[in-house]
Amino acid sequence: MGLIAWRSVVRHKARSGFLALCVVIGVAFVAGTFVLTDSMKSVYTRLFDDAYKGVSLSVRTRSELGTMDARSPIPAAVVDTIRAVPDVRLAEGGVFTIGGRIFDTTGKAVGNQFAPTFLASWSDEAELSSFTLIAGHAPSTAGEVVLDAEAISTGKLSVGQMVRVQTPLGVSAFRLVGVAKFGTAGNMGGASVVLFDVASAQQQTNRVGEFDTITVAASAGVAPGTLQDRVQAVIGPKYEALTGTQLSTESAATINDNLSFFATFLLVFAA
Repeated sequence: MGLIAWRSVVRHKARSGFLALCVVIGVAFVAGTFVLTDSMKSVYTRLFDDAYKGVSLSVRTRSELGTMDARSPIPAAVVDTIRAVPDVRLAEGGVFTIGGRIFDTTGKAVGNQFAPTFLASWSDEAELSSFTLIAGHAPSTAGEVVLDAEAISTGKLSVGQMVRVQTPLGVSAFRLVGVAKFGTAGNMGGASVVLFDVASAQQQTNRVGEFDTITVAASAGVAPGTLQDRVQAVIGPKYEALTGTQLSTESAATINDNLSFFATFLLVFAA
């Protein structure tokens, strides 16, 4: 059998060569797929760990429909309830919702057109914020916004110029006053973000008197798990308190689930 196989290879050199090449390319493609997706998962895990490293707890409305479900807002009064919990050092309400769009002065859309644009509030408490200001200043009035670094780069925008932002209230002009990073990245895994001062974010997203999340920092020496139990006891079953570690793990898992479809596509192509 070995002799017959060898004779077949010798008589059909081109066919055998191309067959060997296909095998090599296929194996390389499969190996490359696993290396690429594992590297991307590692990058996102580190990104979220860095973004939420100062967060002890994040409070949100409970949902049984998964991490991507549109959750109901939280009344602002819940922030005061959480602040009264022992060993809560900081508690701050924030707005974070999907549904925006950014345009430059010519009307051209800015940012990744295949990813969403989020509308969010800027936090003055640096340790509670996932965003870091790298240029300009934070938004402080109704006419100012901060954009993520990637959107500014791809849109060839600069601090000081006017941009137009689409929100649930319509399209309005704002002055770009700052550039921000999400953790150490230029944007949120491809998505763009528009950051307003808290009052403006509430107004632009129909969240006046409400927040999407409440971020909490614990007093020194208090374990996040301990504070989690205390906060959960006072906010009741309608809301849920996640530690920063749980939030990071959940966010990374959501991205990794999406990457699994990408990996499947590449493996099918390799096959």
